Amino acid sequence: MSKAAKINEDGTVISVHNYRPVTDDNGIQHPRNIFQLWTDEELNAIGYARFDEENVSSDKRSTGTTDTFAEGRVFRSHTTIDFVPPAAPPDKQPGDEDYDYVYERTQVYPPLDDLIVALWEQIVEGRPDAAIVVEEKRQVVKARFPKPVVEEPVEEPV
Repeated sequence: MSKAAKINEDGTVISVHNYRPVTDDNGIQHPRNIFQLWTDEELNAIGYARFDEENVSSDKRSTGTTDTFAEGRVFRSHTTIDFVPPAAPPDKQPGDEDYDYVYERTQVYPPLDDLIVALWEQIVEGRPDAAIVVEEKRQVVKARFPKPVVEEPVEEPV
């Protein structure tokens, strides 16, 4: 979904929102389609700008943002750090009574964004490559943190 920014005269971002009807500083109401129909200069004149933001990859985490007003648009970039999943507590191992394989798996499974993109590419675009990679990562996690084996009680004949 496309976004717009309410800006000051110098291009400083006041707020960001999805395209919606807006009221400018003069009290004039505008429909949301102005963001598709108007030029950047026309939008800037009433205190708005198109807003673009770089994506943060799933193996990174954003530590801050910087907004830049250039060529009539606002661009948001992120400073990032590598994502390091929390290590499994050493006192909880497969076979222990309090071992929680669901918790352990969720800490290192591929992020949901990766799963959604892979699913979209496979089903809608007919490109299964990302889904295959994500599934391989999931199988590695499942092998690392297996479900506990529940033994069925054996009934002895009477």
